[in-house]
Amino acid sequence: MRDLQTLQNDFQNYLLDKVTAITTAVINVEPVSAITRLNVYRDGYYLRLLEALGQDYEVLRALIGDDEFDQVARDYIREYPSHFRSIRWYGKEFSTFLKQKTDERCLIEMAQFEWLLTESFDAADSPVITMENMAAIPPKKWPKMRFMLHPSLRQLDLFTNVVPIWQSYKEKEIFLSPQETDASAPWIIWRKQYDIHFCSLSPAENFMLQTIMAGSPFKMLCAGLCEWVEEENAAMQAALFLKRLMLDELIVSVTI
Repeated sequence: MRDLQTLQNDFQNYLLDKVTAITTAVINVEPVSAITRLNVYRDGYYLRLLEALGQDYEVLRALIGDDEFDQVARDYIREYPSHFRSIRWYGKEFSTFLKQKTDERCLIEMAQFEWLLTESFDAADSPVITMENMAAIPPKKWPKMRFMLHPSLRQLDLFTNVVPIWQSYKEKEIFLSPQETDASAPWIIWRKQYDIHFCSLSPAENFMLQTIMAGSPFKMLCAGLCEWVEEENAAMQAALFLKRLMLDELIVSVTI
């Protein structure tokens, strides 16, 4: 008699690769054969993966249509067998897979955007720095301040208008026409309390964010900002950006 581990492995091998070793352990009585019984579970497994992909990429699915999405999703399931204990992470490589199948940048970026939305929502939580915390730091120590940002923060460079497309569909179930630009625009996604937020960044804001994420001190933030503002205004502009990050609950710690 097979032990439990062998039964589990044989059952998994049938679900994934149709290896039939498990059939000898399944009742085989007509009109419901062992294969028919096993296929109930095999079909259910793949249908659950399809359902999960459709939930993770809700707007992408609506954008390309149910039938075409299901076909693409089935191809993804064949080429990217699940290696995750939780189905939550199964769709992680879907945008990478799309790049191999289409050159429509809007579809690829929509997949990237939707995945980062759910990834940000599931990210770890963390206490955040308040305005009062920042005000308690003596001004003479500000030049050496370094910041840690919230673990839910995600970044994405977009060449298309996928965010307005996504918003229009979610709010009105209306699709805007895809548009593409020659230069990408930086976007950030993060979770504040239980709500997901996102916004685009100006070149100066993107510089400041990258500088903070690199672990550079506040004085480097001000020095680099002089590319966009007058030197005498750099510290004020950097401070305003930090204020915005704090109000958005994106700064979790300050070190000197």
